Amino acid sequence: MTRLKKLRMSQNITVTELSKKTNIPQPSLTLIENGQRNPSFAVADRIASYFQIPVEDLFPQFKRQSPYPKHTSKVEV
Repeated sequence: MTRLKKLRMSQNITVTELSKKTNIPQPSLTLIENGQRNPSFAVADRIASYFQIPVEDLFPQFKRQSPYPKHTSKVEV
């Protein structure tokens, strides 16, 4: 069971309700919940925002590898 499905069920929310609240088609949510489709970042962010949790907590594939980007070029001022 995916994190999304566990979270949704723990809050007693149906897929239909989540679909309406996030404006994501129900079939897409079902595929994401069943692990048959990976969401885009925009979709994952909408779902995580609805539950008020960080996107990487719900979808670990979006976890950042480092907290700050590495800069490879030097900028002169």
